[in-house]
Amino acid sequence: MLQIDHLLVHPVLLMEVTDMQLGIPEAKARLPDLVRRVKAGEETVLTRHGHAVVRLVAVHAKTSAKNRAELIDAVRAQAAAKATAGATAARS
Repeated sequence: MLQIDHLLVHPVLLMEVTDMQLGIPEAKARLPDLVRRVKAGEETVLTRHGHAVVRLVAVHAKTSAKNRAELIDAVRAQAAAKATAGATAARS
């Protein structure tokens, strides 16, 4: 796996419909533009001799432990609010 700026380049196992497909030589010439576009949410597949080789996708910032804990607490609170009390609680 190759990291360029905030992008990870992943091998493409199955070809999917993407925002953009272009050959590796063209991608080299347009790398700054590709980085900008992928960071904005587009997906790009690079091809070699017409066959998909890699997919460029943006790497999202990792959430902090504090943010994850807050999210887990919020989900637990929502689940507790939905839970029903009584004999059927195990099946709710």
